[in-house]
Amino acid sequence: MYASVEDRLSEIWRETASRKMHDLEAGFKDALARLLHSDALRSSRHFSISPTASSSVDIVAAYMASEGVRVGLITPAFDNLNLMMRRRGVDVTPIPEAEFLDLDRLRDRVVQDRVGCVFLVSPNNPTGFRLSRAEFTELCTLCAKLGKLLVVDLTFRFYAEEPYDEYEILHSSGVSYFTVEDTGKTWPTHDLKASLLAYSADIAALARQIYEEIFLCSSGFALSLFAELFDITHEEGVAKCILDEARHRRARVDAALAGTQYRSTSGRGAVVLPLAWLDCELSGLSDLQVTDGLRSTGIAVLPGRHFYWNHPGRSSNFIRLSLLRPDDVLRDGLDAIGRHLPTLSS
Repeated sequence: MYASVEDRLSEIWRETASRKMHDLEAGFKDALARLLHSDALRSSRHFSISPTASSSVDIVAAYMASEGVRVGLITPAFDNLNLMMRRRGVDVTPIPEAEFLDLDRLRDRVVQDRVGCVFLVSPNNPTGFRLSRAEFTELCTLCAKLGKLLVVDLTFRFYAEEPYDEYEILHSSGVSYFTVEDTGKTWPTHDLKASLLAYSADIAALARQIYEEIFLCSSGFALSLFAELFDITHEEGVAKCILDEARHRRARVDAALAGTQYRSTSGRGAVVLPLAWLDCELSGLSDLQVTDGLRSTGIAVLPGRHFYWNHPGRSSNFIRLSLLRPDDVLRDGLDAIGRHLPTLSS
């Protein structure tokens, strides 16, 4: 499917050299909007493009630090989100996933903890938690009513089987927002990445100023390459290009775990992440015991405790296994896990 892009790399390079950066950035954003079927994103003029999603999050953190905003961050979540906020001097408080489903509890949390910004990851890494369209609309409406910023990390968005247009909802609600998009979780291009950082008009001036203090621009070649990949994915379909492979890999995890005391948990809603969040509770072993045992066989997985960033030292029953590995590496790793996990709890 991507062979045509590989054959055109030299041509894409030459075409990029003849175009202005402004046009390349607009082309990247518009191609992503086509793939998302989002007229709201296509018409938006308030965005910047960073080299990585982490770079975009760092700009968000710098904005929060500049404005003295306290951030309510979803938990569990990848701990680098908390680390980047704190490195910028931002005060961070946890918001458990369940509170995003109970707006009364969320309102109380925001008011009591003096939260100025709510930070959601959708779908969430590592659990796959995701709000429905109606629930996301209610969250945006609440944040707008309370005058709170909303940050939405959408870096795993293409693994949601029931997509909706977040940008339409954000624009309609009138909420002040940042969104973070990413190519690195979806298109395998080694270290070549690009991340769209979009924001509402009311915060655009400062957001763009901070961006320009950190970056001149992104790689024009990367923008052209990903615009082409977006268009191919749009033509072929997200299900065929992304979701079918994710489903296949998750099925291989389930097969490898058959007969063990470990369960692969599924996210809330129709989400098929390219990672497995394994529940080890029935084994009687902690996440560190499992990860140490697997490491002795040459298998590296992440202990779940690091995703509970507000209690990093607390024991966890979960481990996270990445499925974004070359096919032979994934095959050998799952075979070894299937053989080794039963012995860990025997």
